[in-house]
This record gives sequence, structure tokens and C-alpha cells, in this order.
Amino acid sequence: MPTPWEIVSKGLLPPPALLRRNLAGALALLKVMLANPAAARAARRPQEPPLYRRPERPYTLPEFRAGMVNRSTGKKYVRPTLYCD
Repeated sequence: MPTPWEIVSKGLLPPPALLRRNLAGALALLKVMLANPAAARAARRPQEPPLYRRPERPYTLPEFRAGMVNRSTGKKYVRPTLYCD
């Protein structure tokens, strides 16, 4: 473990502007957590992930009848396309 003098002499400390910014952010966070301790307690509790529920379909699919057109063939183009013969 390097001593504090070695840390300073080797330049292992971050720049002073970064230290000030980090300190200001930590103090702001501490102020918010002291003002609202319930939020700190809620953050410690594990939360259940929201489950995805598929929305209801706004329409109904008709049952397949013998006269209906089935387009689930293996062909690349089911309908004729412009300029492609």
C-alpha cells in the first residue's frame, strides 16, 4: 500500500476540479438522503421487475374457411410486383 506521500509524488490523485465536482455531488446526494430518509430505505429494498402483459387485441381473427386465400406459401413474392417479371 503506497503512502500518502508516494500517491502525491506519483500523481495518482485525480485533478482538483474532478475532486471538487465529486465532493459537490456527494454532498448534494447526502442532503437529499437526509431530507427524505424513506427514499433511502426504499432504495435498499429489492424491487420486483414489472411483468409484461400483452395488450388485448382490438380486433378478432376470423376462422379459416375453405374459400379463403392462404398466403403462407414458400414463394418470395405472392403478388405481382411492378417491373418484376
